[in-house]
Amino acid sequence: MSQAATPAPVVFDPPLPVSFVVPTGAKYGLYQGATISLQYGGFGDLWGIPSVCIDVTTNLPCVFSALVGTPTPQLNQRWTPDFSIPYDPVIGVVTSGTTTYLVKPLDKEVRLAHVLPTVCSGAGLLAPAIGSVTLPTAANWIDPTPSAGTKPVFTTVPAPQVIHGVKQY
Repeated sequence: MSQAATPAPVVFDPPLPVSFVVPTGAKYGLYQGATISLQYGGFGDLWGIPSVCIDVTTNLPCVFSALVGTPTPQLNQRWTPDFSIPYDPVIGVVTSGTTTYLVKPLDKEVRLAHVLPTVCSGAGLLAPAIGSVTLPTAANWIDPTPSAGTKPVFTTVPAPQVIHGVKQY
């Protein structure tokens, strides 16, 4: 019985330390103009932006219980970044030494403000009265087959010779 060679260990690079100069403006709060340290761990993995707890029903900062010690999380609370790095080639960059990197978000979040129904009606947005809306029924269904065209006819092709990397013939 032969002994297998010991594989070489996998080398993991530490996160790249980068810095970000927070732009000025009210939306950046207490951090505007400050330089904050972030870490870049690879594609889609930039962390270190300060976060804030919000109440998801009101979008207002969380109110923690008055108990001594650590704050007690309440229903409808979650942590979210305090601000987003803007996608901008001038102010949306991070630096590491003398190298500058443009930051582009993979996804973004939009939180809508909670408003009273009177604000909507004052702006001319009125909900229809209950019972005045007719919901669709099966009688409203239209068969899409006639408008989709004829079904294509495929000519016979040879069977695949490799499936999931395994040669079949």
